[in-house]
This record gives sequence, structure tokens and C-alpha cells, in this order.
Amino acid sequence: VLPADDGGRLGSAPASAAQILKRAAAAQTAPPRPLRPGEFWYVRTRARWMTSTNIGGGMSYIAPTVREDWIAIDGYRGFRSRSAGPPRFLGPRDRARWVAAGKPDLVGSNDGRMFRHFPPAGSEMARKPFYDGSENVSYRELLGLPREPEALHARLRATAVACECGKSVDQETFVIVGDMLRDTPIPGDLRAALLRAAALIPGIERIERIRDAAGRMGTGVAIESGGRRSVLIFDSESYALLGESDFALKRSNYVDAAPGKFVSGSAIMESGIVESPTAVP
Repeated sequence: VLPADDGGRLGSAPASAAQILKRAAAAQTAPPRPLRPGEFWYVRTRARWMTSTNIGGGMSYIAPTVREDWIAIDGYRGFRSRSAGPPRFLGPRDRARWVAAGKPDLVGSNDGRMFRHFPPAGSEMARKPFYDGSENVSYRELLGLPREPEALHARLRATAVACECGKSVDQETFVIVGDMLRDTPIPGDLRAALLRAAALIPGIERIERIRDAAGRMGTGVAIESGGRRSVLIFDSESYALLGESDFALKRSNYVDAAPGKFVSGSAIMESGIVESPTAVP
């Protein structure tokens, strides 16, 4: 019996979390280049984010939505969010509170409305409309992030340390990677560098089979901290990024969720460079 190498099929061992991230990095092709003036990065996602409210003494619920974003390098951002189903409660306590409060509408009057944000001319947000995890930066500064995995990991980790947020430094580093991959208009080589940098985060582990927020089956790379498991989910064959999800590992006072229950996530359904703030790929 001959052992198979990392790229083999027959007889090969399951890939580690780091290997999954490296394969996903090698698969990054879009966007193929940075955005140009007058262009927009379009992303459509199916999201199931947890929302909290003080109604009924406080409750949390998941509001399924379809969201579209149009992002330009000058800081313009347009977005539209539409309800994709009724709210879902994480546990019986919060559903009971909603019923006791008279089953109030949790969707809101802005369902399907288009919002547009233009940073004021000459403002700091116009000069530096993007976020690198620690501070606002220009698009040029964003593109200047290192492509070498060790240097980029060190930069992201330093950002997580300075932030003093999240459940741990390693988990916050992982979250920064996910935030930048979600809807920031960075080219494929920087997206690949972020994934290779994530492969250096201590404590990451592979989840062999996991569904994204749209129900698609994939393979995941996760980190656990502070009662939460954060997961990046990839297609099992192409290693394209499908999305990200969070799961509860223990009960808490503010989330009525059993251990192992999905609490938030988004799935990338379509993305690409377009030439107007209403166009789709």
C-alpha cells in the first residue's frame, strides 16, 4: 500500500484545518484585481443573524434575510435587505416572551428598502472608508497589507491584541479574517494571503461536514473561545468560501440557545465587479 500525498484521494488522511485553509487560498480567483474608480463590488448573501431586543423583558431571535451590498473605493456603500422568512427563536424562553408581549412585528418597516451612504466630501471617512480590524484606512492602504502569511498573521494578531475585544486574541484574529473576506473589495491575492495567515492561528480545527446559513453542505475551519464556536465554511470540492457561522457551546443569560445550536451566520450567494450601484453580475 502506497501512502497518498496531501493532494491525493485514495488512502489519504483527512485534511487538517490548516490544509483546508491553504487549499482555499489556492482556489481564490475573485475579484481578480483591485476595484477601479467608478466600479462597485457587489455581494449577495443569505444571512441568519441573531438580533436582540428589550421587548418582553429581553429576547434574542434569528431574522432570516437576503442582503445585497454595493461598495466603491471612495467609501460609497449601498445596501438592501429583504426578509427571507419569519423570525426564529433560539429557545422556548424567548418565544414565550414574544408571545406574552403580543407577538410584535420583529421585521420592521424598512424591509426591502434601498439605503445609500456617501461619506461627506473631505471627511476622514471619505479619505479612509475601510477598516483593517484596528483603524480606518484608505483603499490604497488596505491593498498594502502584506501578502506573506507570517507577516500578515503578525499584523492581524497585533490588531486583535490592541482591540481588547472578542473572546480571545486568537478568536478575534480569526474573526478579523472573516470580516475582511465577507464584503471587503480586496483582490484574490490578498484574500489568499488572509486564508494562509489564518492557517497559522493556534487552536483552529477542521469540521468535516457542516451546513452554511443557506443550507449548503461544506467543510469548516473553526475556533472555540468564550462559549462560542466560530466557523468559516468552504465548498468541499472547489474550496470556494461559502460563508461563516457561529454556534453556542454553552448556555448564557443573554442567549436562550442550547449547546451546539446555530446562533448566527451568513452565506455568500453571488459576488462580482459591476459598473453601477444597482447592477448585478
